[in-house]
Amino acid sequence: MNRVLGREFITRPCLLLQVKMIRKLYRQCDQSQKRLGLFLVIVVILEVTIIAGIVKHEHSNSEATVKRNHVLHDLALTRIITTEKINSSNSTFGDKKIKSDVG
Repeated sequence: MNRVLGREFITRPCLLLQVKMIRKLYRQCDQSQKRLGLFLVIVVILEVTIIAGIVKHEHSNSEATVKRNHVLHDLALTRIITTEKINSSNSTFGDKKIKSDVG
């Protein structure tokens, strides 16, 4: 969006109409109604911010869980492959090492 003097241009006509209606209503309100309206706007902004934070936190948690699961899966595969290589190349019986014939 374009910025001029700290205010944003509103490009959608429907949104522009809503803003005009809100401004008209705001001018017709007395002081207590203006305070209540401002309070409600602040509450809505806080709710949206909190919900966005929760969604972001849940998303990052799920990404971390997926990454952790991939790492654990890779470690398990590495351990299985290493164990198979050790078992196929060397067998131990007591103190003697017996090399198996790997063809």
